[in-house]
Amino acid sequence: MSEKKSYDPPGYLLGIPNSKTRKNRSSKFYVAQRRHANDENDIPRYNAPYEINGGDTMDDGTKMMLERLERDSREREERYHNDSKERESRYHDEAKEREERITKLVEGLRTDIKAEFKTFSSQLDKMETKVDNTYKHISAITISTIVGIAACVIAVVGVLIAAFTLLPS
Repeated sequence: MSEKKSYDPPGYLLGIPNSKTRKNRSSKFYVAQRRHANDENDIPRYNAPYEINGGDTMDDGTKMMLERLERDSREREERYHNDSKERESRYHDEAKEREERITKLVEGLRTDIKAEFKTFSSQLDKMETKVDNTYKHISAITISTIVGIAACVIAVVGVLIAAFTLLPS
């Protein structure tokens, strides 16, 4: 007595080949093969074999189901392909927009930096002019001080000479 099987393997309705849906190692598949749980000899209840190389028997319902599956598969593949193209296009457009925004931002920063540099440069020129003028004033004051000290020394020497010449000897 063989052991009883109480479950159907996955894919038994779609004809996916595995050890439970394949009758032998030839090119025949059992599209809608279902085993009866109480059958002692493990004989399939419904057996619709077809050969891959141009099979001979397949009922119309199975043919329609396979055609519908193929059509659905093609439509799904086309839909995935279109979705992929659309997503790629969207990513490309978003990347282009992002690049344009970054370019505008960089250009704006560049113009701001140029304007600030011009302002800084003009203020630096003004400061340089003020430093030059201050240096000139300090030089003039220094020269005036030296000349004043020399005049004071000459005046003191003149007073001393006058005082010694007037003194009775």
